[in-house]
Amino acid sequence: MATAQSRKRTDYLIDIGNNKVVAIKAIKSSIQDIDQSLGYVENATGEIPQGKILVGEGREDALLSGCFPIAVYYLKNKQKRRVVLLVSPTKADTVATELKTKKYAGSNIIKVTPVRRRKFTY
Repeated sequence: MATAQSRKRTDYLIDIGNNKVVAIKAIKSSIQDIDQSLGYVENATGEIPQGKILVGEGREDALLSGCFPIAVYYLKNKQKRRVVLLVSPTKADTVATELKTKKYAGSNIIKVTPVRRRKFTY
């Protein structure tokens, strides 16, 4: 009998520039190959590094602080699947090219795009 992957969420810090960080949780076994490309740093101790300021926790605070979502497409069991991940604003210029050569949840990433559903209100 095969053992299932651990779905335990791990604490990460996302650097958003100007010595500010946002705390977020993610599944380590899924993003272990791409965490550096997304701008995530594992927070094993639970403490904020010296010289950094915690400006929020969770996805909502990360979005409000400047992180942006991207859609990552990967193949799993010959099926194309999509996951939306948050990216640090400091990695905005390199994230797409870096992710295309890596793996998400042990599967090859085939495409990286901006999230399609956006609503702009003026």
